[in-house]
Amino acid sequence: MRKIRRLFMTVVVFALAFGLFAGTAFGAADRYATVEEVAGTVTVKKAGGALGIRVYPGMTLREGDWISTGPDGYLLLRTERGDEITIGENWRGTLSRLRENGRGGTDTAVSTWAGSMYNHVRKTADTSSTYRVETPTSVMGARGTHFLVSINPYTGEVKLIVNAGIVDAGDEPIFPSQQGTIFPWMNNWTDTDVADPDEITISFPEDVLIKLMINKGMIDEENRELLEAIAEMGIEAALERIDDYFFEKLKTNAESLLTHMLRSAMENGTLDPTVVKRIIDEANYLIKEENRKYDLESEVPPLDRTTGADPEEEERRRQQREQAEEQRREREQAKEEKREAVKQRDQDILDRLEQRKKEQEEANRQAEEDKQNEALDQYKNQLGEEERQELEEKIRKRKEERERMDQGVPASANSGSGQPEETTEPAEEPAAPPAPPAPSPPPSPAVTAMTLDLSVTDVVYGQPFTITAAISTPGPQPDPNAGTVEFRIGSVTLGTGTVTGGMATLFVDEEALAGLADEIGYGRHILSATYSGVPQQYAGSTVQKEILLLPSGPVLLVWKEPLEDSPNSFEIRFELANFAGDSAIFGADVRFLHHLSLGDWETDPDFVETFESNPAKFGDDPAYSHNFGHIEYPLPGGGLGWIARYEFEADNDAGAEFAERDYIAKFRFDLQAWSGKTPDDVTIDVVYVQFYDKDEHLIDVYVLAGPGVTVNLSE
Repeated sequence: MRKIRRLFMTVVVFALAFGLFAGTAFGAADRYATVEEVAGTVTVKKAGGALGIRVYPGMTLREGDWISTGPDGYLLLRTERGDEITIGENWRGTLSRLRENGRGGTDTAVSTWAGSMYNHVRKTADTSSTYRVETPTSVMGARGTHFLVSINPYTGEVKLIVNAGIVDAGDEPIFPSQQGTIFPWMNNWTDTDVADPDEITISFPEDVLIKLMINKGMIDEENRELLEAIAEMGIEAALERIDDYFFEKLKTNAESLLTHMLRSAMENGTLDPTVVKRIIDEANYLIKEENRKYDLESEVPPLDRTTGADPEEEERRRQQREQAEEQRREREQAKEEKREAVKQRDQDILDRLEQRKKEQEEANRQAEEDKQNEALDQYKNQLGEEERQELEEKIRKRKEERERMDQGVPASANSGSGQPEETTEPAEEPAAPPAPPAPSPPPSPAVTAMTLDLSVTDVVYGQPFTITAAISTPGPQPDPNAGTVEFRIGSVTLGTGTVTGGMATLFVDEEALAGLADEIGYGRHILSATYSGVPQQYAGSTVQKEILLLPSGPVLLVWKEPLEDSPNSFEIRFELANFAGDSAIFGADVRFLHHLSLGDWETDPDFVETFESNPAKFGDDPAYSHNFGHIEYPLPGGGLGWIARYEFEADNDAGAEFAERDYIAKFRFDLQAWSGKTPDDVTIDVVYVQFYDKDEHLIDVYVLAGPGVTVNLSE
């Protein structure tokens, strides 16, 4: 490895001294990336925002923007300095750095934690500019121009394939036609080997492979420049123990790698023959030298897997690979054992809760029955003997009727008499002569109905949104094509839209919404739309919709909501929004008062509680831990009270992200009959809120409370 390190440092020195890559330095005061191509599902969350926006061609992305592709997603970005970034399906990442660096150059960095990408870094003589790909466990600095990166979101394992230039993967540089595998559980040890075409074409998405292989002409030319520049320095004098054999094999591998990849992709079915033909036609059209063009009919030299191999070094690598694989198996086994333990613990808790629920339901049923019997006895005592007997007879008949209905026997019209009830129909009266026709009334305006739709789920201050009102008529008359719709939030008017084809829209930009922030405020509001109508044609109408207005930074929303399945129960829900990127959550501690008595907790508390974390967000991943319980605190007048406490911890490198509003945890409170309280009697006081980032720094969080919840934070 010492020999390769010396080679890498020499190449860098040559680039500084002689301008290895031709071109002029480019820097912009306001850096950006433009969407050149997009297909499938691709969304972006603008820096500091919480809403996913569909990406479109020509869209401009900037530093801090978050990008996500779906199972069919594909995206090609080009920075203003000419770098191209091709992103495949199921990719997650952000443009973490797009700026001038103060040294006369530019810094470009892409952070990713899932999916695959192809980086084509523009050739430049500007040695002060940098290009990096960052993963949760490693950073790759590009001295080369064409390389692939993929990351396994579950293990964190990073795969790097260099097609042109040199990429510094931390432990050592990766040369053209080589691949590196970075193992995070072995202190980011990088296993370097000759690239494997079969593995690459199976692992990387079709769109990424196509973009790479079409660039064969550029890749070959840049590798030729690189290797010739090294050779011109004098191998023996400049690189000491590195000999010509290493470079010849490296050169042969670099020239043939893409052809092997294309042939492998066709043979294993990754690319169908029509796509392969398109790649060959487009690539060969740009290649002038015949011997460098794709030709799948000709024999291609096999990849030499001994390139740069040292027997001792190779043996050390073999042992490290075995060690990495063994540690991988141990980690998976430990994770599975922990997962099973968590499942069993959760099942035990559920079983105990289910048993407690059944016991409580039976106690409630018995208490209700006793209460009804007591009320009935009190009522009977107020009646005379004859009235009491009549009441008991009615109760008996009702009981018999219920029993018959339970057995599937229909109840008779006069249950208990044994005789059908006779009915008589009134005699038909002769029809009256028809009245003379009344004069026709003037035509009435057609009744209209409205629906409201927003372009966003939640309204975030500082982000634009669009409101659309649809006006329709229930009869044959066509939908309105005139009139106006006034849009309001509460008593504040947002603006007016003209009705065309039964639709009226209003675009609310950042400045308009920011100007209304003081008047409206954060929280739940009623959005209303009022249609003016058209005289003698269409009647006016109004529709309302509840919306939520949020700040642009991290926010905790605390809701207290009744539960439909039980009138004596309610739910406390913690929802989060705008926690992403540097605000990803690695720890949380939230405490609140509910002013209910715990008694001695085991026998006579005022309530039964049930806790649930978000299964869609966390599943049974043991990297996330949730704890909920009560802690004692001294009351001002003496004695002890209780504070409910929820704690969260993420034991991984990604933390938990809530870019869009979703709940992290919810708590159900079933009030006991003996508490004498209803959900309306219970007020929730949030008294302590702490959220932590990856470096254990506090995240600045805005706490938004719903009805029945107050916020009185203490340090």
